[in-house]
Amino acid sequence: MRNGKVIPCPRVHLNLKDEWQQVRSIFHAVPPTPLRQAWREDPEPEFRPASVRCGRDDQALWIYAVLEDEDIRNPVQENHQPAFEFGDVFEIFLRPLGGTTYYELHVTPHHHIFQLRIPSSEAFYQQRNSGLNPDWAVLEPLFSSRVNIQAEKQQWQVLVRVEFAKLDHKTPPQPGTEWRISFSRYDYSQDRNFPVLSSTSHHTKIDFHRQEEWNRMIFDAEKII
Repeated sequence: MRNGKVIPCPRVHLNLKDEWQQVRSIFHAVPPTPLRQAWREDPEPEFRPASVRCGRDDQALWIYAVLEDEDIRNPVQENHQPAFEFGDVFEIFLRPLGGTTYYELHVTPHHHIFQLRIPSSEAFYQQRNSGLNPDWAVLEPLFSSRVNIQAEKQQWQVLVRVEFAKLDHKTPPQPGTEWRISFSRYDYSQDRNFPVLSSTSHHTKIDFHRQEEWNRMIFDAEKII
């Protein structure tokens, strides 16, 4: 497995109901990880920047994303739908090391979610051409989230709290524990037939499930705030 870029995950003191200004202040000290189009020599002209920061407490992994977007849209109005086929989506992949199971979590700008629990990379590629396995869909929420659309700034923000207890590895990770993780984006606009794709991982081709290219995340004991 290739050595992906390390995403730091220090301890943070955070509440899902915190004001967005407070969220930004807390994560300001955490280095951002940008999304990019590593499979291209140069990004598409329509590419817009986005970045992700991570943190943890004793119960959960926290993820904070800021996505620039000139046309914030997704027509899907229900949870548990493949909204990435129709509009903007922020996507999270995570796999605790020591097992084969990994999770794919989606959030739209209008706060609709989609969740998959995939038993292994091999299982995913075996069924890829035959469509989504309905047994992988998770209807009980694995995470809590908030979304903030700032149309005047042409951006939207996402705050996600993934509870360790709701994952297969139910116990909180110890300092120094490593997970594989990746963040991706589908950025649609009305004047394009296909979305602009980007990822924090150094994908050599457009395939977000290539775990050998995912980022590494190290859980830190240090507290930021």
